[in-house]
Amino acid sequence: MTLQNIRLAAAIVAGIAIALLVAALLLTRATLAEERGKFEIWKTAVAHAQAEAKADALEQKAKQEAKDAKAAQSAQSDYDALRERYTSLVRAQAARHPGSGADLRRSADAAGIPAEGTEDPDLPVGAGDGIPFGTILISQGDALICAENTAYAQGAYGWATEISQPAASPER
Repeated sequence: MTLQNIRLAAAIVAGIAIALLVAALLLTRATLAEERGKFEIWKTAVAHAQAEAKADALEQKAKQEAKDAKAAQSAQSDYDALRERYTSLVRAQAARHPGSGADLRRSADAAGIPAEGTEDPDLPVGAGDGIPFGTILISQGDALICAENTAYAQGAYGWATEISQPAASPER
């Protein structure tokens, strides 16, 4: 073979190689464009799903907040009613047992200091408003505090019980 034939064969082989490389490049570009299109479709679908999920979550949150607000209002109403009921009971008991002489007096020295060990130091002294409840004696003020706290505790328990109920599952 002559040098010219070798050059011609090399040019033909190089041309074929270049044509194959151009074809591969065009195929790669086409595949990349197709994959880019698929990615954009997927990205749009994900964004739509996220927006839908966020809207559902906000709707559920609003429903739960409305339920909790209703439960809080109900608890407040229950508390107000119980507080009024217990306060009325304490006042009725106090009216039936006037405070004069109902307090347990403690012996004291001339300066008014109670003698040690004579009575329970937590009992009311000289307030004149002691109310006998069963086997105990408490002041009217303490009885009102107990009434208030009992009403509050029962209202809080009712509220906590109501909000601890599982929320209804979303309807689809």
